[in-house]
Amino acid sequence: MGSEPGSDSGDEHEHEYEREHNPDRDPVADEPADTAARTLPDCPRCGRPVVATTTTGPETHFASPCGCRLGRLEAANLQ
Repeated sequence: MGSEPGSDSGDEHEHEYEREHNPDRDPVADEPADTAARTLPDCPRCGRPVVATTTTGPETHFASPCGCRLGRLEAANLQ
């Protein structure tokens, strides 16, 4: 007997077991891409994801990794 669409053939459980017990798996890669905690803000200048900001003076801020210079308010809004 073939499995019908929507039936539980056990394949999903096998894949879940393999993900949990495979020592070579990357747990971060298995996380959903749209997780809010992992979403990076976009650079207000170029639109690329910002990983960090660097402040070298009271009015001097840079986005990383793109290197765009940001104003005080732009840097504050990325926090």
